[in-house]
Amino acid sequence: MTVNVRGTWLMTRAAAPHLRAAGAGRVINIALRPRLWGAPRLLAYVASKGAVIAMTSRCARARSDRITVTRSRPA
Repeated sequence: MTVNVRGTWLMTRAAAPHLRAAGAGRVINIALRPRLWGAPRLLAYVASKGAVIAMTSRCARARSDRITVTRSRPA
């Protein structure tokens, strides 16, 4: 949880002033859509990736038109 959620939040927060100063930019978070079934030993991982997806979605709505926040789903 600390690396996936807090690390993503801290990096997004640290980048925001620089993106605002530049007038534009992109934040791209990496997160697969977690499977909601069949991963009993991966509960913390699934929960953390779900939190990153939710945080990315909220940040995308909160940013200006010239700063985009999105997520990438690695193959």
